[in-house]
Amino acid sequence: MKIILTEDKMNVVIEKVLKSHFDKIVDIDYKKRKTLLASTSDRNKLGDVIERTIILVTVDNTDKSIKPQEFTRLYEEMKSTLASVLSMDINEYASLYDIQLYAIEKILKLG
Repeated sequence: MKIILTEDKMNVVIEKVLKSHFDKIVDIDYKKRKTLLASTSDRNKLGDVIERTIILVTVDNTDKSIKPQEFTRLYEEMKSTLASVLSMDINEYASLYDIQLYAIEKILKLG
């Protein structure tokens, strides 16, 4: 049986998967970005313009538990989770999805 998901439903599924695997996530949003391809892929030709969905993930780091060097590991874990659970290969060239990671942090104000 094949299940067809619309983009809105896919976004809901992505959000549920990420939030169930990463407890520090505060918010997930999406934006579209057009990307000009610099080489040929399996589905596209050189010079094609694709529309990518950027998954904007905001994590809570007010307690400074995530060190700066750990953000790359967290980003890779999120991509790996989406690949294993939803078969989304974000590392693939011309992938229609990508992740941007943001953090909420406390700012110490002096004076």
